[in-house]
Amino acid sequence: MTSVTCENIVALGGIQRWWYTLNYGFQSRRIAVAVLVISALVILVYLLSTPEEITLWSLLQEKIQGDRVGFVIQVITFLAVSGIWFTELKKEWRDSLEKYLSVSFVYGGKPRIRCRYAPLTGESDIRSMAQSFGQSLNCGGRLPIAPAISRLQWQIEQQQGSREKTSLLNGGKPFLHYDVTVRLTQDITVLCKKEEEGKDRGNREGKTDGRSPLEISSGEFLLWSYPFDPPTEKDVKKHANDRCD
Repeated sequence: MTSVTCENIVALGGIQRWWYTLNYGFQSRRIAVAVLVISALVILVYLLSTPEEITLWSLLQEKIQGDRVGFVIQVITFLAVSGIWFTELKKEWRDSLEKYLSVSFVYGGKPRIRCRYAPLTGESDIRSMAQSFGQSLNCGGRLPIAPAISRLQWQIEQQQGSREKTSLLNGGKPFLHYDVTVRLTQDITVLCKKEEEGKDRGNREGKTDGRSPLEISSGEFLLWSYPFDPPTEKDVKKHANDRCD
């Protein structure tokens, strides 16, 4: 599998989230939706079979004229219940999404390591996964990170494109992307990189844990993406402001 890039990965807008939420509601509550549709059809058949002077609008007018205050209270109650139901449905849909994690390790306000789109089990695993990134890159040792996460934000994203669905992140379906920033308490200038083929690993100087050192200058950072193959010099990038990079 090739490394994940930010090509065609977009944050879903409000209308798109509404559409996916409603679609999730229809898919997860098919029985309730079927009951509502059948009930609506029964009412429609009843109105069509009654005399012409009896219509849905005439019934509504009769209800308003009979008890305006009660009608207004019922409408407000219906809207409030609908809003609560939709909010809970939206949260349920969001919790059902596959989760991915990106971590930026920063020192002096500048990124030194950027790990992108790692599959995540739950929000409680964010810090332990960030530390596991550090151990993998720091030759098995812990990165010097601050106790607390400096920044945590999330958004619902989707990778779009004409490629095969299997080559897209999460099969091209929406996912929940956590993006966190962790502060380094001291600068990192050397990490572990992929050992060059054909070299004698036992005689290489300066290496640790069976891998050779990967140097990162003050104006660079390491960009490491899923599926997280051992990094090489090609993964060392110049500083950029784009959170994706």
